[in-house]
Formats: sequence, structure tokens, C-alpha cells
Amino acid sequence: MKQIDGFHIMVVSQYFTTLEDFINLEFVCKKYQDTMAKYHFNPIPINKTTIKYFPNIETLNLWNKEDETYENHFLPNKRVLLKEKVEFYRINVWFQVTYYFSKTHENTNLIFKNIMYTKDDVTRYGESFPTHIKSIGKESYTSSSFSIFKLLDSITSLGISSFQNCSNLTSLTLSHFIKEIGAHCFERCIALKSIDLPQTVTFMGTHCFGYCSQLSSISLPESLVVLKSGLFSCCTNLQHVTFPSQVKIFEKNCFSHCESLKSLIIPNCESCFCNDVFHFCTNLTSFSLSGKVSIIKNGCFEECSSIVDIHLPNSVTAIYSMCFFNCVALKTITLPLKLTEIPEMCFCNCELLESVDIPECISIFGSSAFYGCEKMKHIKIPKSVTVIKDYCFSWCTSLEIILPNHNIILEEECFEKCKSVVFK
Repeated sequence: MKQIDGFHIMVVSQYFTTLEDFINLEFVCKKYQDTMAKYHFNPIPINKTTIKYFPNIETLNLWNKEDETYENHFLPNKRVLLKEKVEFYRINVWFQVTYYFSKTHENTNLIFKNIMYTKDDVTRYGESFPTHIKSIGKESYTSSSFSIFKLLDSITSLGISSFQNCSNLTSLTLSHFIKEIGAHCFERCIALKSIDLPQTVTFMGTHCFGYCSQLSSISLPESLVVLKSGLFSCCTNLQHVTFPSQVKIFEKNCFSHCESLKSLIIPNCESCFCNDVFHFCTNLTSFSLSGKVSIIKNGCFEECSSIVDIHLPNSVTAIYSMCFFNCVALKTITLPLKLTEIPEMCFCNCELLESVDIPECISIFGSSAFYGCEKMKHIKIPKSVTVIKDYCFSWCTSLEIILPNHNIILEEECFEKCKSVVFK
């Protein structure tokens, strides 16, 4: 097998993470000896003891504030470890600093690779920022009055609330290389109608676009696998959402009060829907979900008063309380086969619900689970059921219910006002 030559092994070794990796490399063969001596910069963090392994360093790389600076003092409160200063041609600072901090060290041998433009920087230097800025800091542009804003391609992250409450903002161009958008970043940007999210985005924080009441459509990047709490909550004009091919978790209130959503197709959810994800999406008429999702939590579709049809995959093993509470237009639903419980108030006040296919594994019907389902005519209780809790089918005035002829715990008023109850 052909071996890697000395030049290319240096390229490979730049991805090493420990000193032991470099030491072991030099023992592999003769041509890899003195690899560390060939470096003119440190590829890993070093200290006063380990600097001897890289004897020809001209450029010092600092990845953390705690890294040894060899008496090249530029950080406040840096602890003195050496008596003699080591001179370097250049010092690359890879950890985050403010723009103001970088300006105070101009015309030195310090090169700052990760500069944040902060709220204080905006006050000092204005809203426009230099081309080498990497990130926008917390609350940097909160409540600013501009209507158009363009982020340079050097920007890779936006801090918490960095554009929150920019009520005049109508157009925003994001960097093509942006990866992270912090919590509340564009919350209450009430004039923002659309935004293109680059495929590079891997994280959007909680309530990132909450209360963006003019936002009408959004296409989520493929790399986004967790949709955080309140991400698009109260986006009352949001009509179209394109989801990634795979989402792991929808956190609570993710799309709550998105009153203009009409139809949703989620191609693949891998884990769960948390509380109130689609709560009060009053114009949502249909919902289709695929994937391996196993849990749908409290109030997920509560007050979705226009929803007629819901398709849930058989991977779902648990539905929590009030999941379909007050879905007054819901007519039919086929429950996943692995369900063991229909929880309290799950279909409470689903006035138009006509039929439900009950899985054979169900053992518990929760309190008020079908309370007030006035149009439901027939339901067959499987033999697996052991408990029907209080008020479960109360005021199901058209219901003719068939119960298995064996011991079932029937709690208070569980069939109040039902048309008939038959044991077979």
C-alpha cells in the first residue's frame, strides 16, 4: 500500500486534536520524524511545557481565553505564568471578541478571527459594520427603525433578540453562510413579509419569528432538525410552511396561533410533538404526518376548529390530554394501532366527530375523553379495556355504545345522556 508522503501527512495532521497524536505520528516511520518541527504555527493549544514540541513557531494560535499567551498581554486579568515574553510574528485570536476590543488593538501583531458586533458597537460606530465581522451580538439592533437590512456573507450567527421589535423591517437578506439564529431574533418584526433561510442554518432559537404578523410563507432548511418552542407562534398571516425531509422534535407552541395555516404535510418526524404545537390554528383543515413519531403531547391540536381530517402514523404510541380538544369540525380519525390509552379530554367537544376506530390495545379511556361528541353514533369498545373514567362519553347524545361483557371499571357519569349502552 502506498504511504502518505511527508508533505501530505502535515496536511492530515492539522486535524489532530491532541499532542499524543503528533508524538505517535513521528514514531510511525523515518519520513514522519520532525513533523512538529516543520510547523510554523501551533495546530493545537499549547502551554509553557508543550511549546518545546513545536520549536519553530512564528504564529501563535489562541482558541480559548485560557490559552497561554507567553506574556503577550492583551486580555484583562490574565494570570502571569512566565517571566520572559516570547515574541511571535503574529498571534491569531480565534475566540470571540467585540469589535471595540479589536479596534483597541489595531496596528499590533494580533489578528482577530471571530469578531462580534455588539449593541455597544452599534452605539459607537453606527448600524453599518465592517466586512470581517463574524456575528451580531445580543440585542444589537433591537427596536431599530430601518426597513431594509442586508447581512454580509462573513456573518455566521445572530445573537439573542438581535433584531427583535424592528417594527419597520420589511426586507432582510441573510448571509449565505449563516448557521445560528438566536432566540427572539426577529420576534415582533411586524412588517416582515418573507425571509429566505439559507440551507446552512442548523439552529433557530425559541420564539425566533414569534409575532411576525405579516410573514406569509417560510421554507425551512434541510439542516434544521429541531423546531424550538414558539418558533413561529402568533404568525397570524403565515399560510405556507415547507418542512425539512426530517425533523426530530417539534417543541411546544411552535406554530400556535398561526391562524392562517390551512394545510400541513410533515414528511418525516422522528420523535415527538410537544405541548400545544398547533394550538389555536383555527383555519387548519387538514394535517398529514409521516415518520417514526411516537408521542403527541398535551393540547397539540387544541382549538383547531376547522380541522376535518387528520392522518397519524402507526408509530404513535401515546397521545396526551386535550390533544384534539374543541376540534369542532373534526369528522373522522383513525387512531394509531399501538395506542394503549385515550387520555382525558382528548376529543372533548369535537361536536361533528362521527366515528372513531378504537385500536385493540386500548385499556383506558380517560376522563371526558369524548365529552360532548354529539354526532358520534357508534363506537365499539375492545375487550382490552379495563377502565372508562368519569364523564368519558357524557353528552354524546347520538351514541349507541357496545361494551364487552366482562368486568370493566365504569366511573361516574361516564355514559350520561348517551342514546344507548349495550353489553355484548
